Amino acid sequence: MPSSTSGLPTPPASPLPPPNEREETPSDREEETPPLANPSQQETDLTSDLGYSIYGRRRRPSRRLLESLGKVYSTGTLNTTPAKHVDPVTFHEAVSGPDQLEWWAAIQKEYASLLEHGTWEKIRREDVPARDHVIGCKWVFKTKANRTRKARLVIKGYRQKHGIDYHETFAAVSRMDSVRGIVASTVLRGWKLQQFDAVTAFLHGDVDSSIYMELPQGFEEPGYVCRLRRSLYGLKQAPRIWYQCVHRVLASHGFTMAQSDNCVFYKPDCVVCVYVDDFLVAAANTHEIEQVQRVLQAEFRLNDLGTPRSFLGIQFDYHIDGSVSIHQHQYIQKVLSDFGMESC
Repeated sequence: MPSSTSGLPTPPASPLPPPNEREETPSDREEETPPLANPSQQETDLTSDLGYSIYGRRRRPSRRLLESLGKVYSTGTLNTTPAKHVDPVTFHEAVSGPDQLEWWAAIQKEYASLLEHGTWEKIRREDVPARDHVIGCKWVFKTKANRTRKARLVIKGYRQKHGIDYHETFAAVSRMDSVRGIVASTVLRGWKLQQFDAVTAFLHGDVDSSIYMELPQGFEEPGYVCRLRRSLYGLKQAPRIWYQCVHRVLASHGFTMAQSDNCVFYKPDCVVCVYVDDFLVAAANTHEIEQVQRVLQAEFRLNDLGTPRSFLGIQFDYHIDGSVSIHQHQYIQKVLSDFGMESC
């Protein structure tokens, strides 16, 4: 019979001898395995995805693998420790739970901030054009490290339609190489470092499309929706609008964007690194830093975080000789804690 050329593997030159005539191989031996610590767990559950050997037999798990799995079932070494604190997921949970007063205060604070920014205008539902649709929103809750409650209103951007509710979405972020380079250059030149962050960053900048949204839970009015005037968290184009706003402000005050990183802006005696709503400012003297702060505060609400101790998960240690060490000890500890591996 002629050989096939369909791409199938070529059969061996001499066929294998019958099973009772060939030498026993390791995969043929029936290895005695210890019983699992959990009797309800069948061995077939462990071996069903282990594939087949070259002899066509199903591979058996090694003794070491079965012993390890037995220890997991018997000692419970998997990290099943529940979270120390669970934030509410829905608006109803927040306003009806044991911390309802704190969460309601956080909701009112966020709502007042949205009104202060002129984020939307209320219109009657029947005034929404037929080609447009009304997008829902939701409250997102988080307890910060200092135990303060934070509520944030987020539009359901996944319901936006390309070409109607948004067009471009790309927004650059600074590279970690740029952050390390700025810190190293600051030490070499004897400059100063300062850190700022913008409050409600994504609420700055005007939206570039007609977007209609339901009023937030807790503040509904029958027959009314809102038309967005300013950007809002959850919008697909929100990061891009924010970046364009920052770029416009810095460029109008003499800063030049670096060719190697679109989020690094510089002047002869000052460098500004932007990562979303975080600003890392390096300057030759305090006067330059204060000038940058005034420029940013004229447009945005800023928190002055002082000399940076932590930036994007990187910690800064300052030494007497003027040198700076950067590391990620806290970040590593947090990851280990999340997976129950602190003692590894």
